[in-house]
Formats: sequence, C-alpha cells, structure tokens
Amino acid sequence: MLMVFALLVSLAFASYHPDDAVVLRSADWSEVVLNPQSAQADGPVQNVLGLLGAQLAEACVPGFIGYGVLLISGLLMVWGYAVFRHASLRRLLYPSLLTAFSAFILSCVVGWVHHTVDAPLRAWAGLVGIGTAGWMQNVFGEVGSFILLLLAGAVLLLLVVDHDIQRTVDRVIRAARRIGAGVSAAGAYIRDQWSRARAHAPEPKATSPASDPSSSASASGSPSASSPEPPSSPPAEESTSSPPPARTRPEDSGAQTPSVRRNDLFRPGRDPAPSATDDNTASPEPAPDSSARTSDADPPEDDAPKDIPDETTASTPAEESPATDSPPPSRPADENASSDEPAAPAPDEPPPDASDGPDDDVSMTIQEQVEEETTDEIERTAELPDDFEYEPPSLDLLDESVDTDPTINREELEENKRVLLDKLDMYNIEIEEINAVVGPTVTRYELTPAPGIKVSRIKSLEDDLAMAMAAPGIRMIAPIPGKSAVGVEIPNRNRELVRLRDVIGTRKFQDTDLKLPLPLGKNIEGEVHVGDLATMPHLLIAGATGSGKSVGLNSIITGLIYACHPANLRFVIIDPKKIELQQYTALETQFVAVPEDIDQTVITDIDEASGVLKSVEREMETRYDLLSDASVRNITGYNEKFQAGELDPTEGHRHMPYLVVVVDELADLMMAAGDDVEGPISRLAQMARAVGIHLILATQRPSVDVVTGVIKANFPSRIAFEVASRVDSRTILDQGGAEDLVGNGDMLFLSGSDLKRLQGPFVSVEEVEEVVDYVADQPGVTPYTLPSLQDAGHGPDETLGVEDTDEKFEEAARVIVRRQQGSVSLLQRKLAVGYTRAARIVDQLEEAGIVGPFNGTKARDVLVDDEQALDDLLHGEDADEADPEEA
Repeated sequence: MLMVFALLVSLAFASYHPDDAVVLRSADWSEVVLNPQSAQADGPVQNVLGLLGAQLAEACVPGFIGYGVLLISGLLMVWGYAVFRHASLRRLLYPSLLTAFSAFILSCVVGWVHHTVDAPLRAWAGLVGIGTAGWMQNVFGEVGSFILLLLAGAVLLLLVVDHDIQRTVDRVIRAARRIGAGVSAAGAYIRDQWSRARAHAPEPKATSPASDPSSSASASGSPSASSPEPPSSPPAEESTSSPPPARTRPEDSGAQTPSVRRNDLFRPGRDPAPSATDDNTASPEPAPDSSARTSDADPPEDDAPKDIPDETTASTPAEESPATDSPPPSRPADENASSDEPAAPAPDEPPPDASDGPDDDVSMTIQEQVEEETTDEIERTAELPDDFEYEPPSLDLLDESVDTDPTINREELEENKRVLLDKLDMYNIEIEEINAVVGPTVTRYELTPAPGIKVSRIKSLEDDLAMAMAAPGIRMIAPIPGKSAVGVEIPNRNRELVRLRDVIGTRKFQDTDLKLPLPLGKNIEGEVHVGDLATMPHLLIAGATGSGKSVGLNSIITGLIYACHPANLRFVIIDPKKIELQQYTALETQFVAVPEDIDQTVITDIDEASGVLKSVEREMETRYDLLSDASVRNITGYNEKFQAGELDPTEGHRHMPYLVVVVDELADLMMAAGDDVEGPISRLAQMARAVGIHLILATQRPSVDVVTGVIKANFPSRIAFEVASRVDSRTILDQGGAEDLVGNGDMLFLSGSDLKRLQGPFVSVEEVEEVVDYVADQPGVTPYTLPSLQDAGHGPDETLGVEDTDEKFEEAARVIVRRQQGSVSLLQRKLAVGYTRAARIVDQLEEAGIVGPFNGTKARDVLVDDEQALDDLLHGEDADEADPEEA
C-alpha cells in the first residue's frame, strides 16, 4: 500500500500545473463527490489525478518545498519496498535524513535564485525555499547566503559519499601527505643524481697539482711547517703512489675510532667488519712518519679504513682552516680507491644520519587483502524434505560494513619497517626483503633474512621487537610455514570491522558443499575462512572477558541458521549464565531440540543441564542402533537411504537432523557437577560424530580443571580468543600466542596442527534478534524431542515422592544405613563427590525419611535400621513381591 500511495503522489506532484489553482479556488468541495463536472466549471484540471491530485500538488509543490517533494515521494517508495521485503528499517534512517536534507537544500538554492534573478521559480522552490532564502538574504546578504548554501551543499555531498566528515578530512590529509612524500622523494632523487654526477665529473683544477710532484710537496709541506696542527689529508705523493691511507694520525686515532665504528654500523650496505676495525685500533705504537702509515695499508681491509680519515676530518671541522677544507689531491685518491661508493662528505657537512641507513636498501612489497565475490541472495543447493514450507532469512537482516574499501596506511607501514630494521641492524641481522601483508586487524611483516642468519637469532629478539614497536599484541612466527621468511604480526592502528554479512554474503560460504559451515571470519590476507563442524567434529572455544567469545558463539549459531534447513539441524543450547543465549528461545519449533520432560528451550539450570547431556548421550545410542539396522556407517548414508524409501518408518526409522550441542560456560558446569558432566561430554566427543551429533563448548576460564585432558583429547579443533596468560594459551592451544591477541574478535584457530590467526565476524544482539524473529514467525515443524530424563537415568524417584533425586541417591542411602551415620563428610569420602552435592543428597535422604533433621555439630540420626527396611522404603511393593520368590 505504501508503494502504491508513493506512486500516486509522485504522479500528482510531477503533473502539477499552475493553472489548476484557478479551478481549485472556484471548486466547491461539497459537490466534488456528487457532481465532479460542476466542480470544474472554470475548465478541467490538468493534473493526471484530477481535482484531488491538483489539490495535493498545490499544497506540496508551491506550498511546501517545490519539486524537491519528489524526493520525499521516492523515499516513501523505498520504505514501502523495504517493508515488502521484510528488510531492516533501521538502515533506512540515515539515507532518509540525507534525502530530506537534500530536498530542503535544493529548495533553498532555487529560492536564492528566485530572489536574486527575480525569476518565477515558485513551483521549483516552494514556499519553504523562497521564505528561507529571503530570510537569509536579509540577514547575511546575497553573497553570505550563497556561501552558506554552498557550504551546506558541500557538507551534504561529503555525508553522502563518506558518511563521515572526519573520514573525508583524513582522506584529504593522506592525499596531501602522499603528494608531499612524492615531491620530497623526487627532490631527494634529483639531489642524489646531481651529487653523483659532480663526484664522477673530471675536475681540471683539482688534478693539476697532483700531476706536479714539486708543487704538491710544497703545498703539503707548508701547512705542517707553519702550524702544529695535523694536515687534513696525506701528501700528494702518497696519494698517487700508494693505496689510500689505512691509519689516521696517532694523536687522533684513539679518540675518533669508536665513533667511526658506530656510524659505520648503520651505513646502508656496509659490512661492520669487526676484525678490520680491531686491527686498526690494536696497534700499540703507531708509526709517526707517513711512510710507515703508507706501508701499513692493507688491501683486504680496504673497505673498513676508507672512511676513517673522512669521518675524523668531519668530526673536527673547527680545527681545519678554510683553505684545507677539501684539498684537491684527496678527492682523486678516494675516487680511484672506490669508484662505486659515494664520495665522502666534506668536513663542513653533517655526518650521514644513522636512522636513514638500514631501510634504504631493503625493498618492501605490500600485499593487499583478497576481495571475495559476494552475493545478495541465499542459495539452497541441499535437498530439502517434501511438503515443508520454509523461507530462509534474508541477508538484509544483517548490517552491511560501512567501509567496504579499506585503505592502507603506507606511512604506518614504512614507520614499522624502519623500526624493525633499525632494531635488527643493532644486532647485526641483515634483512634482504620485506613483504607486508595487510589484514583487517594486524599486518604481518614477512622478513627474508640474508644467507647465514639463523632463525633462532631473530626469534630470540621477540621481546626486544615488542618493546621497540611499543604496541600490544605483537606475535612472531619463525619461520612462516611454507615460506622462507620470519613473520612479525603487528596490530593496525585503525582496525577494520568484519561483519557477519561480509562472511555469509560471499560465494565461498553460499556455494560450499560443507554440511555444517561455520563463518569463522577473515585471515590476515583478507580471505574468508569457513570451517565445517561436521569434519572438525567438535569445537572448543576459550577467551577472557571482553575478548569476543560470546559474539563468536552468536556468529556461529546465526551462520548455521543461515546455512541449514530446520529439518536438517537442531540445537541443544545450554546457557548457565542465563543471559547470553536467551534470544534463541523463540526457535523452539524450528531449530531447538529438548527432552520432552524439560520446560525450558534454552537450558539454564545446572542440574537439568547434566540431565540433558545424558539425554543426548541416550539419543546417540539410539541413533547407532538405527544405523546398525540400516547397515550404514554414518548419518549421511542413513538419510540417503531414508529419502530413497529403503527404510521403513514403522520400524522406528526417521530422518535424522544434525544435532549441535552448544554450552556457553563449561566452567560453571564443571564446578557444580563435574563428574556428571565430564562423562557424557567425553562419550559424545568420542563417539557422536558418525551419528551427526557435534559439540561446541565455550569457557572463559581455560584451566586444567575445566578443560581436562579427557575433554581436550577429543577436541582437535579449538578457537582461542585473547586469554589472560601464557598458561591459559597452552591449556587451550598446547602453545603460546593467545595471550598476545588484541581482543574484539582477534583469535587463533587450531585445526589439527594448523594454527591460523583470524578476525572473527561481528554480529550485534539486534541483528540476532531480527533473524530469530523472522524464523520464529514462520510455521514450525514437528518438534524434535530427545529421550526423557527418566529414560536417560536422570529422572526423579517417584516412589519416595522426592523430586530431583540424585543419581547416587540409592548408593548414598545404603552407605548411610550400613554405617548408621548420617554424615556429609562420609558421603564425600565414599562417593567421591563434592561437599555441595553430598549435602544435597543428605537433604534428599531427610526428605525421604532415611535420616533425621540437622543436629548441630553431631551427625544426623539414621531412621532406617537395616538394608532390608531400606529396600522396602525404596521400592515399596516391588520389594514385597520379590521376597516370596527369593524364599
């Protein structure tokens, strides 16, 4: 109806004509309904919807915001379509506000033109636009009002494009920085090329003194004779007749050598060569004459001492005279000695910056995220039961990601690269290449070490790198499986929010052949990761408070609802915390299975939880009997036989749905009823895979008393969100790493021996409720009931009239009667149960009349004399009938 109304009013607005106003003034509305022709005495209206359309158009077009009202009618059309498709209306609020604001701005702009140009634009601007523009011109003037309207239009455009003005500002700043960095890089390249060209260019004036020995000798000898200061360079004869000097003057070598070694360490492409430097400083009595210095030069150590005279000269520029700043004879000697190295800096230039050294020669490639193919429609390729009407939930019920094209902060990548290389270079670890893999949460820097570098050396620096980066959640992988590189994972400053729709709406999730696909999230490469619960076959989840564990559970359950048909999947949901999974209560007839004698859809009582687990265990045994009768090995073969009509329903055969048992807080169950819970969980984990029963256990306290060895041995697939300590990480993953995660869905997924870091999808409580409400509004199927608690051996003993009797009630009664001591501590020792359970059993014994009331510090009185009387009390008439037969 809303769409039809929007279409009609759009036609009325579009066919507005000013001449219809004359007809409307003379029209008598009391006669319009009875005699429409007489109401149009001044001529027919030109509106396609007649008098009613003309009146509506006159009120909304010139009387409101002009033709901008067509945007409002179009908006009504969109709302009607959303209601028709049962889509989320919350997502239309923001576009609706932008549309209304656009219509208002358009009306004001046309009104400004109407006043300025004096054009008849009443139908285009409307009363609102003309009045607002007139008021603005009176207050701000024509120019001021135009600037304000232009600014409002620009803000509107930014809101439409980016949804956030700050994001646009950041984008402009990043673009300006990129342009500035490009200009700086171009300038540096030009300066470098110019310096190289000048260094290799012939210098006639500089080479002429070197060609004349007498002039060079006089030039080099005069400063030394007139001044006690050492010359800045050796004589010209030494430069031309021998290799470059390998020693500085004796009085300068001891003070300048350490600083030279530090500067030389950070120079790009330079080998530290400690042996060469040690030889230079180990001479106890350096020769004072120049001939000794010349003969002491060593060709194999040619690289190390080349720069020492230059660095020494550069470190004491105050002692040099302007005439000897750059003597001509020294340059040809340096150029002849090493033509492939850049010229040494002049004494009045600062020494090269150490921070620019390590990362100049190391290239870094940036690997962007993988773009998954998406779809808006949910396809069902699985064969569904006949005569079952079910419409799967639409993807429109889930929120879309705001930023679908994440940008890469190259400045952050370059900064992290520089810090990593600086820290590694301090320990003489050379890196040949870096590959940066940018993920939604972290960026993995894949470092390729130079030949001869041990991986253990890099691994030992994990704590030092974490301190240098000054960021939480840094994790090192040494080496990366399948690659000859070491990985360093560093959290991004601006993390990408991965929504559940980003995973479910991909072809990888929709077109999969997996039986129970789980939307686990995205890996560092940005690739969607989908797991199969049917092959895992069980899943153990652990994470501290606030790490995203509950959101991960909701994502898994919602993903299974999207992927599976109600006839093929049922949940058994146990929520001891009573608040996390209560929204699934409405799916009782669609996706939930409970015993017939349980009133709760989502199990919250701990005593009932242990009974439900035993009921699921009994269901497993029943299914194995059916598979044995059908001579098949698993649930898939059984259902295929049943669909083909090869199994007789009258013999108990039926279609078997997959059964997924979800426990939100395993620690609460283990603390309250550890023995009653661990046994069924262990049996289900060991045997239930073949019959389609799978477990998902979650806990926020992954200690060894909760995740016992028996449980962990049968859960090869595990998810670890952020945990508090390395001990907890080892408990859940058998290795560290989870303590270094950054929370909010950042997780490690262990499948067998393969460990992957993923970013789990986010789904809000509102989204889950919308999906649940949509499914619950559809007609349900026949409820799938589990065996009753009585059949599972967990029901109350009605003979005694005591409800919720413990399964060890009879054994405890016999212990009490034999010992004639009603003590809680006695039951703790004999039955190996906790104090809480033992005290509860004693209360039940009191209610059954076996022991007396509480007696202070003394033990309770035992009211039954022997076991024969106990049998009569426990079994009533059955025990009386059994006695004659035994006799």
